[in-house]
Amino acid sequence: MSPTERGVYMRYSFPGNQDAYVVVDANMRGSMVRFYPEEQKIVGFCKNANNSVPAGFANYFVIYFNQPFKSYGT
Repeated sequence: MSPTERGVYMRYSFPGNQDAYVVVDANMRGSMVRFYPEEQKIVGFCKNANNSVPAGFANYFVIYFNQPFKSYGT
């Protein structure tokens, strides 16, 4: 993990001989997740913060993969 003032870069590795899964829990209220399989990318935001942040605060994310998706959905 490499944090910056307003974001973070994370890298995950999975064993090559096992199935790998990624679950994005964006909550239900005002959140969004979009899949771009042709770009091997997931983009979205989630508004599941508690009362410790300003009203309307959202966490935005972009997830890049180095392998094509075998399946995806919500």
